[in-house]
Amino acid sequence: MEEIIQNPLSWFSFISISLLLLVIQQLAVVGSRFLHNFMLFGRTRIPLADLAQKMLVVLEPLIFVLIIGLFVAIHPLFNGMAIVLISAVTFLQLRDYLSGRIILYTTSIMHDKKISAGNFSGSVVKTGKLGLHIRTAEGVLYLNYYRLISEGFTLSAGEELGDYCTLVLSSKSPETKPKEIVRRLNEILLTLPYIDWKYRPKITTSNQISGEVELKLLLHENITTEEMVRYFTDADYNCVPKKI
Repeated sequence: MEEIIQNPLSWFSFISISLLLLVIQQLAVVGSRFLHNFMLFGRTRIPLADLAQKMLVVLEPLIFVLIIGLFVAIHPLFNGMAIVLISAVTFLQLRDYLSGRIILYTTSIMHDKKISAGNFSGSVVKTGKLGLHIRTAEGVLYLNYYRLISEGFTLSAGEELGDYCTLVLSSKSPETKPKEIVRRLNEILLTLPYIDWKYRPKITTSNQISGEVELKLLLHENITTEEMVRYFTDADYNCVPKKI
């Protein structure tokens, strides 16, 4: 009993090793994003990026388990009891997290992929640690990963890529500042069904004096720039397409 209670690991060692593990994880995240965002390695870029993403899915819980093991090693009895208590309190969150690791490792869930689960069907807007957000006809819905596993789900490739369009917008109210326009546009874009979220919309304040804002979008197939101009005009903006 005395051997179990004694401290085989110091707090300094625990903090040092934990920080090193977290740095390794962040470097892996940066490397994975590099593969996804930069056109390198030719045709092998996509499979390499997918492999890196799968490794991240496994690496993250592995690092957490190692850190927890180090924490318990500082004082096996008391710290071990603390971990058991915390695990019991956060059981539902841990269940969703581990379910998410299984789904994200075995399935390629990307932005704008079509997903059907239970009575809901829509396109993926955001993937998180415990669940994902999908855009449906009724709005944006949150589904936790355990629910996806228990109810089952299907994925489809989604719509084909459309065309880029760049719009120049300004408020019809001269008192409205560009910052307010940008804030409002970000809110509108979250529920706008015409956008292909494989590529994130880009908003820039092109002319501070005139209050103009540039908005670059990738549209779904069969959606035209003229439709977007009409949409933002009806939303009380001055909107014209930018000629490239």
